[in-house]
Amino acid sequence: MTKSNLLKRIQISLLIATLVMSSFIWGAFTVKDKIFPYKLAESLYKKLAKSELSDGRFATDKLWAEKISKGGFILHFRHAQREKWHDVTAFDAYEVYTKSNSESSTFSKATCLTVQGIEEAKLIGKVFKINDVKVDKVISSPSCRAMQTARHAFGKIDLVDISLLHRTAMMKDQWIHFAHQLRELILKHPPSRTGNVILSGHGATLKYDSKILFEKDDTGGIDDRKETGFVVIESVDGKLYARYRFDSIRDYVNASLKLPTD
Repeated sequence: MTKSNLLKRIQISLLIATLVMSSFIWGAFTVKDKIFPYKLAESLYKKLAKSELSDGRFATDKLWAEKISKGGFILHFRHAQREKWHDVTAFDAYEVYTKSNSESSTFSKATCLTVQGIEEAKLIGKVFKINDVKVDKVISSPSCRAMQTARHAFGKIDLVDISLLHRTAMMKDQWIHFAHQLRELILKHPPSRTGNVILSGHGATLKYDSKILFEKDDTGGIDDRKETGFVVIESVDGKLYARYRFDSIRDYVNASLKLPTD
């Protein structure tokens, strides 16, 4: 081996050793501060885990779809699709404070359902009817999109309660008060043995209220759900348990409607 070749090998070995050491140090740093490529690696891991568990998730979706048909639960729905306005929480606050009829307002696109959202809400009701899911009572947030979801899905609203409004539309110093009010609301309106109580609300509310609302949360991410997703809540001896989460109406439909094979 020539002297020049030996020198090149030494240089390459030193470069590799430097890269390995730098990668180790950078890896430790990014894990601690959660910067690139930590987020990328975390995202890839979650996608892989979701893919590997998809069959198990379907089986559990199917099991809970069957349980809902038997009744005895509180189902907290995130409303169907709305148009995404950055300042929607301001319009929501104004809507509720002034008791505006948002459906006929100039800002209806901010707070109410889109055409797609209306169809999504209708689909909820249609599939519940096919599956013979009995509904005892429908309670809604005062927000236009939540009330529209309730009406289009279930054909009625028995009660409107502000505690179902999403927390980001109200002052932070009111969050705890309304969390306790929501707990009292749920306990005051228990489902029958064969029926279910519907709560038409918003995403993130249960996440903010979780510690006050539930003795236990078994959902593994209570508000990791899309529009039309819903959480299955059970009331037992004055205590509330978050039992399961359907990410969207799609997951419920695909786990509950068995299509004909001929």
